Amino acid sequence: MKKIFFTCFLAMYILAAFAQDNKDSNKDNKEVKTDKNPKEMQTLFGGGVRFGIFGGPIISFGKMEGALAVFSGGGFAATLNQNLFIGGYWTGMNSTVKVNLPNFSDARMQFKHGGFWLGYHFNPNKVIHLTAASKIGWGDLSFTQISGVNYNNQRNNMFVVEPEFGVELNVARFMKIATTASYRIVSGTTTENYDGSNLNGGAVNLTFKFGWFNSREKGSNNWNWNNNNNNN
Repeated sequence: MKKIFFTCFLAMYILAAFAQDNKDSNKDNKEVKTDKNPKEMQTLFGGGVRFGIFGGPIISFGKMEGALAVFSGGGFAATLNQNLFIGGYWTGMNSTVKVNLPNFSDARMQFKHGGFWLGYHFNPNKVIHLTAASKIGWGDLSFTQISGVNYNNQRNNMFVVEPEFGVELNVARFMKIATTASYRIVSGTTTENYDGSNLNGGAVNLTFKFGWFNSREKGSNNWNWNNNNNNN
């Protein structure tokens, strides 16, 4: 229950931050509409929403069963006003991690997970800025004896949540690199004779993002590669 509450709280925090940023950007808009109705309903995504898309590889380094493990995968997302992004991700462990299980003293663990990716970029127009996100998905855990005898290869249907926070660098108009620290929380492991809490742990992540980050305004067919709009 605590994990679900934490996930919901993080999602609400990111949405609240987006709403505040959107409100501030509307205040800074030089164009003033004189015929605006003061009683007009205010909405979360009201006025000048810009859309973008990005995707790229994700590399993570962390500990599994006391050993260094390397994960690799990727993600993709749609952005709103360069700040809020919503998409999906997938990642799998590339390292060989050995565990001792009953009747199998030399087994190899395989772990992967994927699902939804929700995040927020703070002050994305700055060369270096903060970023926060949370990966929420489902995992698959299996064990294979080194000799090749299968120990457990069933799908565990585990729940995985991994909040992360770090810094991001604007390399080019179409490329960003984020370095974040995260903590993986796993629940619902059904593998017999294995403590699923061993899957919990911290990691350092390197995320490459390629795409259009400030691309197209709602209702427009024109794409803009620049981070800032140029007014003629």
